[in-house]
Amino acid sequence: MTASYTTRTWYLMLLARFIFGFNAGVSLVVVPVYLTELSPNNLRGAVGTSHQLFFSLAVLIANVFSFKHVFGTAERWHHINEMGFLPIVAQLILLKFCPESPHFLTLYDDDSDEAEAALAVLRGKSEVQAEVMAIRGEISKSEDQPRPMLGAVFSANLRWATALSVFIMLMRQLSGMDVVLECILDVITAIGFTTLDGQWTLCGLVLLCVCVTALSALLVDSSYFGRRTLLLIGIFGMFFSSVAVILALILIVSKLTSFHLRPFITSSFTFHLQDSCSDKKSVPKFSAYSSAHCSQNDSRKYTSSIY
Repeated sequence: MTASYTTRTWYLMLLARFIFGFNAGVSLVVVPVYLTELSPNNLRGAVGTSHQLFFSLAVLIANVFSFKHVFGTAERWHHINEMGFLPIVAQLILLKFCPESPHFLTLYDDDSDEAEAALAVLRGKSEVQAEVMAIRGEISKSEDQPRPMLGAVFSANLRWATALSVFIMLMRQLSGMDVVLECILDVITAIGFTTLDGQWTLCGLVLLCVCVTALSALLVDSSYFGRRTLLLIGIFGMFFSSVAVILALILIVSKLTSFHLRPFITSSFTFHLQDSCSDKKSVPKFSAYSSAHCSQNDSRKYTSSIY
């Protein structure tokens, strides 16, 4: 990214985005598996969720850096990407002190001594033989079963589990969170607030994600909640929140329609280009306004009436 800014070459930015995306994809798969294999059974859910927690925290920090008085200008935007060198260097240094996964050592290297040494470091005690035997028992049990193929997920005995997994991930994507994060600045500015207000609103939403993720990490291994209860709470919460958003949009549209109401149920919507007004300070952008916003000489209006 820095080289793209210095040399003014757009294809270096595409290359950097490709490398960032590849690293993000690998990390999203490898890191939760590694953390889950290192953690004890009573903390497995919380430790596995910590990856998503720090991911949300990084998004929050990046949004704070994107403020105009920090790095959010045409001259300083590349510094946001340069800040990524700090965690990269920290990971390269700290990975030398991270133990190998006991499951990996037992499954692929068949080295029980190394697995015991890694578990002793992780658990802070030397009596870990029982856990090593449990790992070997899980591995031997899985080896006795036939190796699953891709088509096995659609078999009769796994069909329900596959459908449930797809449904859970589908509900996560249909929650609309990505759409909200992408469009919140446009929505805030469209209703009359400033871009700075939109940035603060976006930071507030990401901060809410951080808090909810931290709360989920604390409750996922709780005997009172657990994974299934938290999933149900999240799904029903998304459902009622989506209903509330739909009702709000219906009310907004109905108010706009009644404002432009004409005889015989006529709806009029007037659009104009913001930069066609006399101030000419904004980037060209289509917006909805009343017909009295600009004079006839100052704006180009496109009126669509429904009779």
